[in-house]
Amino acid sequence: MSCRNDLRPAVFAELFPTAVRYSGASLSITVGTVFGGAIAPFVARALYSTTDSSWPVTVYAVVLSLISWMCALGLKETFDQQL
Repeated sequence: MSCRNDLRPAVFAELFPTAVRYSGASLSITVGTVFGGAIAPFVARALYSTTDSSWPVTVYAVVLSLISWMCALGLKETFDQQL
């Protein structure tokens, strides 16, 4: 496990105001798990069975990774703010 993975709970906690922090973090993790973890295998299987090649699955994974990276870039730093 890298150092970055240890920071995930802190990042999720800082995304939401204290009044809704637990619910917001829980909902965002759950929705992300459902859409990222449950749908991706079905899409990958459909892409592979349609084309008989792993390249579309690779492109799909890269596109999802780029979307995640762009979302991470959009997070604002909160270390100097009163939460």
